[in-house]
Amino acid sequence: MLEQEITLLAGQLNAGGYRLLHLIAKLDDSKAWCGAGTVRSCAHWLNWKCGIAMGAAREKVRVANCLRKLP
Repeated sequence: MLEQEITLLAGQLNAGGYRLLHLIAKLDDSKAWCGAGTVRSCAHWLNWKCGIAMGAAREKVRVANCLRKLP
């Protein structure tokens, strides 16, 4: 039972991570983050609104944009 819970949760986390990256790519494309005034980049917006460290936010934006190139 415990093993099933762990594998189910791991799958949900992976699916959620993919969904987050997909939405980040859309946010970056749309430049919707620009509407916040002093926000300098999509990564900066993620840092401000989601509490993601700047280095990690930059990496998420980079990976999100790379995912579109995959089949």
